[in-house]
Amino acid sequence: MNTARSMAGSRKSDAVLARAERLCRQKNLRFTPMRRRVLRELSRSAAPLTAYDLADLVRDEKRIAPVTVYRALDFLLEHKLVHRIAIRNAYMACDHAPHDDRPALFLVCALCGQVSELPSDKFEHDLQDAIAGVGFKPMSRVLEVEGECAVCQAGK
Repeated sequence: MNTARSMAGSRKSDAVLARAERLCRQKNLRFTPMRRRVLRELSRSAAPLTAYDLADLVRDEKRIAPVTVYRALDFLLEHKLVHRIAIRNAYMACDHAPHDDRPALFLVCALCGQVSELPSDKFEHDLQDAIAGVGFKPMSRVLEVEGECAVCQAGK
């Protein structure tokens, strides 16, 4: 891995962790060592990770049960510090702040596994209109589109 890339990844991880610490301090929440470790691993990863991936990454000498990781993920999801990518049954750190409740659109590359979050005011407006038009009350507004990223397409 080149130094510039690893430094950028480290800065991203530091920023994600600092944001989580601020949020927990402001809301008087416990940012436990396990929650911190899970978020750190997610923020360092280029691709989403499963709970089993995370259990392997956060263990020291002893084995960590996936349920322990799921508890940490539940907390991080509840406080909008991570996103769940349903297509992959995996998680990724939310690296934008402040996080708002706008609909999320994730582009998931079927070849390399990269996930990009695509913000769009027009998308948000169109989605709200479509939902309101049929009288549906959403519990979440996350869309995932699976396909091929530009890098993978260029490599063909």
